[in-house]
Amino acid sequence: MNNYTPPYTITSKTIKLQFAQLAKANLMLRKKNCIKTLAGTLEIEGKYNG
Repeated sequence: MNNYTPPYTITSKTIKLQFAQLAKANLMLRKKNCIKTLAGTLEIEGKYNG
């Protein structure tokens, strides 16, 4: 009845790679948010024309 076999297997290496990608993406998102916050603060103070 249950003859389906997925085309891949999840291994510890697969999980480690996925977490590494998520961590890298999280750092990039933090950096972009920090830049946006800084630019917004400078714009409010009238010191940024970006």
